[in-house]
Amino acid sequence: MKIYAQSRLVDAGATAAFNSIVAGGNYISSVDEDFQFTWGTNVVNPDSRHPKYISDYTPQGAATYMSNWLMNYMDNSKKDNAVNIYDDSDPRIRYYYYRQSETTPGAVDSDGPNQQTLSCSVEPAPAHYVSGGFTFCYLPNGYWGRDHGDDDGTPPDGQLRTTYGVYPAGGEFDDSSLEGVDLGSGGGGAGITPIFLAQTVDFLRAEMAYVAGDVTGARDLMLAGIEKSIDKTMAFGPLDAGADLSLAPSEDDVADYLAEVEAEYDLAVGDEKLNLLAKEFWVALYGNGIDAYNFYRRTGYPSDLQPNLEPDPGSFIRSFLFPAVYANNNSSVSQKPSVTTKVFWDNNPDSGFPLSN
Repeated sequence: MKIYAQSRLVDAGATAAFNSIVAGGNYISSVDEDFQFTWGTNVVNPDSRHPKYISDYTPQGAATYMSNWLMNYMDNSKKDNAVNIYDDSDPRIRYYYYRQSETTPGAVDSDGPNQQTLSCSVEPAPAHYVSGGFTFCYLPNGYWGRDHGDDDGTPPDGQLRTTYGVYPAGGEFDDSSLEGVDLGSGGGGAGITPIFLAQTVDFLRAEMAYVAGDVTGARDLMLAGIEKSIDKTMAFGPLDAGADLSLAPSEDDVADYLAEVEAEYDLAVGDEKLNLLAKEFWVALYGNGIDAYNFYRRTGYPSDLQPNLEPDPGSFIRSFLFPAVYANNNSSVSQKPSVTTKVFWDNNPDSGFPLSN
């Protein structure tokens, strides 16, 4: 199913082959069939914890920055307190992200900018961010990440920035305790690497339905994928034995979110529907960037991603160069001329695509 969806632009028989699998019913259709790698909690000999947990749950705090764009998309509440963040927000946000701070320097709910911990908080937003209406530098509710292309040095913010939560890294559930992460906290790293899930199948089916002109079927499959993703994500809450799960989303919170996405889809015009489908697919894919990258190259959506801070960052990477050790040591391999070389299933335009870089 994955390769047929991925090659549909260059293979005239891919759609029929995909639909044949759907008709046969022999595919991953429930969460208990999900194809994933499961990590453990052992620290040494071997270290079996989730790699993102290893890097970010340390005595020095977190080492990775979360995406401001994705956190902003999921935190629809934009409220001024860090406790009740579910109103209209994605029910998965407390599972995906763990906040170590109540506020982010520069945000309306903060004490103001802080050049030492968040240098961009004292800088003006780039002109193309302002004209495009993109979030810049800081977010409300303590969601402390980085913008696309921000290559500033690393300040002493390891115990301040937002980091990975209990899903999929086996970290902490965000119960608004706002305490710093540490070695062994949360789920101890007993997370997963999602490879190919039942929700992925739903989203691929939604894509195939959409391009075939079945916009209603695409909507229903997208909603099924979101619901599976939320159910799977929420099941990770008990991994963090010390968390206050009374702050987990309620059934009404989940139902309200699904209804909101459905209403937004129905109101969307033209390919705005595909754009919404793309963003919801990206949220569900959290922990698997490969399928998100492939979807982006295949469709060009989401089309409203936060752009690079640099106004002219260069060409979008259509495929990565072969590792030098592979290209140099194998006489049958010729190194690609550049990162603009497209893979065999990508026949999209050379310029102006994708819209964000």
